[in-house]
Amino acid sequence: MKKLFFSIFCIMLVWGGSVFASIEVPEYIKIKMNDGSILEVELDEYLYGVVQSEMGVNYKAEDMDASEPVPLEALKAQAVASRSYAVYKILKAGEDADYHVTSNTSSQVYKDIEPAESIRQAVDETSGQIITYDDDVACAYFFSTSGGHTESPENVWSSEVDYLQAVEDPYEIEVKNKTTWTATYTANEIEKKFPEIGKLEEIQIIETSESGRVIELEIVGSKANKTLLKNGIRTAFGSNKLRSQWFELEQDGDNYIFTGRGYGHGVGMSQNGAIGMGIYGFSYDEILKWYYTDIEILGYDEKYEDEKIIIDDEDREENGDTNEVETPLLDELLAICNTNWVLYYVQEING
Repeated sequence: MKKLFFSIFCIMLVWGGSVFASIEVPEYIKIKMNDGSILEVELDEYLYGVVQSEMGVNYKAEDMDASEPVPLEALKAQAVASRSYAVYKILKAGEDADYHVTSNTSSQVYKDIEPAESIRQAVDETSGQIITYDDDVACAYFFSTSGGHTESPENVWSSEVDYLQAVEDPYEIEVKNKTTWTATYTANEIEKKFPEIGKLEEIQIIETSESGRVIELEIVGSKANKTLLKNGIRTAFGSNKLRSQWFELEQDGDNYIFTGRGYGHGVGMSQNGAIGMGIYGFSYDEILKWYYTDIEILGYDEKYEDEKIIIDDEDREENGDTNEVETPLLDELLAICNTNWVLYYVQEING
């Protein structure tokens, strides 16, 4: 009987550990700079440079005469997304790796600069908070501008990711040469990019996603055809000029005109969408939960639950309801945790 009771107690401890366990956020991150050097800094110090470099302090929509400060809630959303991305990379590479991220767009842009006060506030007020899905750190991708709809990763890269679903982006601000854009290539330019095709005859859009982004593009030449897939289309044509996979195509003589929407890969959070949501009064957790499906925000959610408990207690007192809620399982767990098990076991042996 004693052995059975002790076994049940051990099982309870293991069960309790799994319920209350949390992901440990690393304190430091190692960055490979553009010159090849490795810089190790505290995680939030790193985020000061990332948030200011990635989202900036000010924004200017197409219909504005002058720029205005980026809403604090948008900066907070960027801070939590960037922290989550960084922690994901640290855990994936391992703390003993030579470096965890680069300082350029192959990871997220980092510059060792003195942050503006709003940047510092956004990072400090969300310190320790990361996005999780199914108890794992989320790889919180983000990009510049969606053009009205984000994209699922299987239509950009390869694998489907549950928390990175395509969503409508109705609050996004319109930004010149990002919300809509035009890119023109001459036949000669395209033939130089793809010399194996010979003389260019035509370019055909073969398949698009539900949002309208091009998944398969075929370049027809006199010697061979060239098929480009997903994000490889932008890479082949130059991602700074062909700004997204969302485009229509027309030929005008020797010119091939791509008329498109959005800027970037389109997966995860739109930065100009986050700014728009901040302008409309959305909080940063609402922004994150709009772009990342069925996620939790570790740190924020715990804080919110603590505040909710305090508010609920105050409401009961104001309403004259001071009856304690019966929690038999919790009471039993607390009693077990508060028991001196060494003394109890000795007494049982002697008794």
